[in-house]
Amino acid sequence: EDIQRCLKGLEKNMADECFFVGIDWYSTKHDEYSRGKSPKEDPFFRQFELEAAFFHPPQMHFSDEKHLREIFKDFEILHLEEKTTVHVDTFKQLPRTISSWNLVAQR
Repeated sequence: EDIQRCLKGLEKNMADECFFVGIDWYSTKHDEYSRGKSPKEDPFFRQFELEAAFFHPPQMHFSDEKHLREIFKDFEILHLEEKTTVHVDTFKQLPRTISSWNLVAQR
C-alpha cells in the first residue's frame, strides 16, 4: 500500500515516456521472507527481530512476479528479471538464498 502510494506520487511528477528503474526489489524466494513476521495486512511486508536481522532497519518489503505486475499496473513493464544467488558457504550467517527483482517500466 505504501509502495503503491509512492508510485502514484512519482507517476504524477514523471514526464511522458519517462522510465522507472528498480534494482534489487527483494523476491519472496529470498530466505529472509519466510523468517520474518507480517504485522500488517500486507502479506509482502516482513519485520524481523533486531538482533537477528539481516536487514537494517529490521523490516523489508518482498514481491513475487504477480505482485510486481499489480504494483506497476499503470506502467508498461519493459524489462523484468528475477536473480537468485545461492551461497554454498556463507559468511556471518548470511542468508543461503538471496533473490531479488530488477525492472524497467515506462509511464
